[in-house]
Amino acid sequence: NNSNCQQDATTLMSFTPATATVDISFDYRFNHRNGGSNYDSFRAYIHDGTSQVGADLVFDEDVNTNTSYSGSITVAPGVVHTLRFEYINVNNGNWATVDNVVVSELSGPPSPPSITGRGYVGNEVDCQIEFTYIGE
Repeated sequence: NNSNCQQDATTLMSFTPATATVDISFDYRFNHRNGGSNYDSFRAYIHDGTSQVGADLVFDEDVNTNTSYSGSITVAPGVVHTLRFEYINVNNGNWATVDNVVVSELSGPPSPPSITGRGYVGNEVDCQIEFTYIGE
């Protein structure tokens, strides 16, 4: 919350899915600064190293938000993907935060002796996080 600071930031969280669908959930909070027709924005999306996969998971502009996201997305198994959180600060804006990020996928049929259901197992890959700040 610094009115003299103009920074954009993107956080990348890498994962490599073993299946074609992953479940993603996270809590987030976004606080923008009013400023005419130019708005700060926050978005979350999946990238496969070449292009964005599907639509934005979250896109907030010109709103104050304190909520969560939970959904499933189709991905290419065995391909490194990144879950990206992007904050664009055009009005010397306030902030965005993300917490409790979970990327999980179906683990497949359970092993004997259980023969019912399918379990969810968190994708416990080494999650690499990069922060990129552009500006002052």
